[in-house]
Amino acid sequence: MNKTLKFRILIFTLLICWMATIFMFSSQHAKQSSKMSSGFVSAVITVICPEYSELTDDAKANITDKVTFVVRKTAHFSEYFVLGVLAFLTAVTFKKYKIIYRSMASFVICVLYSVSDEFHQYFVSGRACRFTDILIDSAGSLLAIVLMTFIFVKNSQICGKLGE
Repeated sequence: MNKTLKFRILIFTLLICWMATIFMFSSQHAKQSSKMSSGFVSAVITVICPEYSELTDDAKANITDKVTFVVRKTAHFSEYFVLGVLAFLTAVTFKKYKIIYRSMASFVICVLYSVSDEFHQYFVSGRACRFTDILIDSAGSLLAIVLMTFIFVKNSQICGKLGE
C-alpha cells in the first residue's frame, strides 16, 4: 500500500469520526446542549467581566445571553473549520484532479453536511433548523479550505509541484 493511499485512509477515517462527533453534538437535546456550554460560558464571563458577581440579575442575564450566543456560534464555526481541513486533506489525495476542483468538492461536502446536520436538529427536542447556522458552518469550512488551498499552492510552488 503506497503512502498516498495510507494517508487517504487515515484522513478519511478522521473525517468520518469528526462528522460523527458533530452529529453527536447535534443529537443533544436543548437542555443537555445548554448545560454543556454553560460551564464554558461561565469561565469566559469571569475573564471578560470580573465585576460580574456585583451586577444586578438583569445585567447578569444580559451578559450571559450575549456571551452564550457568541460561544455557540463560535463553536459552530470551529466545528466546521476542522471539518473543512479534514475534507480538504481527504480531497487533496486525489491528485488527478486540479486543486481548484478538489477545494470546491471539499466545500460542497461541508455545506451538504451542514444542511443535513441542521435538518437533523429539526427533529431533536428543543433544537431548531436555522439557516444562519448553515451560513456560519459554511463560513468556517470555507475559511479552512481557502487557507489550506493557499498553503497547498504555495508549498507546491516552492517544491515545484504545481501540476499536481
